[in-house]
Amino acid sequence: MIHKAAFGWRSAAVAVLALAGCEPVAMMGSSGQTAPPREAEVLGGAVSVRPPRGYCVDPSSGQEAEDTAIVMAGRCSDTAPVDPAVMTVAIGRSGSAAALAGGGAALSDYFTSAEGRGALSRTGRAEDVRITRAYSKGPAFLLHVQDRVAGDYWRSVLGVHGRLVTVSVTAPPGADLDEPTGKGLIEAMASSLARSNMGAGQAVTATLDGPLSVSTASGQ
Repeated sequence: MIHKAAFGWRSAAVAVLALAGCEPVAMMGSSGQTAPPREAEVLGGAVSVRPPRGYCVDPSSGQEAEDTAIVMAGRCSDTAPVDPAVMTVAIGRSGSAAALAGGGAALSDYFTSAEGRGALSRTGRAEDVRITRAYSKGPAFLLHVQDRVAGDYWRSVLGVHGRLVTVSVTAPPGADLDEPTGKGLIEAMASSLARSNMGAGQAVTATLDGPLSVSTASGQ
């Protein structure tokens, strides 16, 4: 049975997941003369995005609307001593983090349901998505997703300054991202978002439930 809080999550989840559903693109290379930025502030400084060490913001790939934004990041250069990866940060509307009030258990119930997998699916079909792992760590809820169209990727969800923020980590086109690397990067990005946005008041949502470890796959 899906926890009632999952239904409160629905509209915010669909909106922010739609923002994050853009196709992965090739990120910055080493040919540019200007070093890419290590950090981006969006929505008038409401949210700061700073990727893990070795990764930089790609200013040419971001989008900002009236009250939502997308920030993309990749390796700072082709020679950076880190694994190639594309990170997409989708920032929801003010107040959208209220959807996290149900905690990690409600999020797990939602994302492992047919409705939640359909929201994650590139095609909109729940049967195209398998959730191989779902767990909470600090203020973030994290998922390992296998999508028949989009491939294997990691996603995290957390609240920042009252906004629902989702992060996805994927391999760039033509590359692979093994499970330990993907897991390490999604956890590092979620942790960096929390640290970068600590300030006056409660900037980041309170710690979610303890480890949930949903190791059974959903979908066929």
